[in-house]
Amino acid sequence: MRSRLLIFLLLFFNLTVWPRAITKSSPVVSFDFLSVGQGDSELISVRDIRILIDGGPDGSAIRELNKAIKRDKYIDILILSHPHTDHFVGLGEVVRNYEVGILLLPHTKTNSLSFSDFIDNVKREGIPVLTIGEGDKIFINGARIDVLSPSPSEEENDPNARSIVALFSGNGARVLFTGDIGLKEEKRISEEHSIKADVLKVAHHGSSGSSSESFLREVSPVISVIEVGKNNRYGFPSSEALERIDFFSGKALRTDKNGSIRVIPRENSFEVIKLE
Repeated sequence: MRSRLLIFLLLFFNLTVWPRAITKSSPVVSFDFLSVGQGDSELISVRDIRILIDGGPDGSAIRELNKAIKRDKYIDILILSHPHTDHFVGLGEVVRNYEVGILLLPHTKTNSLSFSDFIDNVKREGIPVLTIGEGDKIFINGARIDVLSPSPSEEENDPNARSIVALFSGNGARVLFTGDIGLKEEKRISEEHSIKADVLKVAHHGSSGSSSESFLREVSPVISVIEVGKNNRYGFPSSEALERIDFFSGKALRTDKNGSIRVIPRENSFEVIKLE
C-alpha cells in the first residue's frame, strides 16, 4: 500500500507540478557524483527529470550543481539518505536556490535541532515531504528506482544504518546508491535483493565498517565512486576498504582526487567525464 501511494503521489506531481519533465524527449541519462568535501551528493538525470540525493555539509552542492545544471534551476525529487549534517546541510541552500518538487527521506529517529530546522524550512518553501523505505519504487521516464532499505522491521536507531539504499535501473544501467550503511545492512540487503550494479556509490565514504568483500562481490561494479573530502579527520577512505574496492571494481574514483564527475551509459560501456 505504501508503494502504491508513493507511486500515485509521484505520478500526480509529474502531471501537475512537472509538465516540463514529461514534454521533452531527450534520451540522455547521466549520474553526477558531486565533489562537496566530506559529504555526499549525487544527481540523477533521466531526460529532463532530475533527482538529487543528499547535499553535502555546506554550500558546495550549489556550486557543483551549477556546473551540472546550466539552465532551468529545478530539482524534481530530493532524496535525503539520512539526517546527518554531511548529507543534509547543503540541501538547505538547494531549496533556497532551486525549485523543488518533493523531498523523500527515511523514517529514522534523531534529536538534531539543525535537521528539525531544515525540515521546517523545506515545509515553509511549500515542498511536500514523504517518508519512504524498503519496497517503495519510483518510476521515471522508463527507468525506475527500487528502495532496498531501510527495512520497516529493523529496530536500529543509528541514522547511518537507516540510510536509504536505492537501486536505479534504466537505459541499460544499474546504479546503486548506499548512503552510509555498514556491514550489517550490506549483508541483509545482499541476502534479500539482487544488487548487481554497473556503478556503485561506495557506502560511508569508504570507511572500514562498510564495503565488505561479500557485498562488493555481489555488486561487482564496473565503476565505484567514493565521495570523500581531502585530508578529512576520519581517515576516509580506509586502506582496508580501498583494497577491497580496488579488487572488486573495474575502476575506482574519488571526489577528493577526481572532483565532480559525470558517468554516462553508452552502448556496452560507460563514459566518465569531469564536470567543469
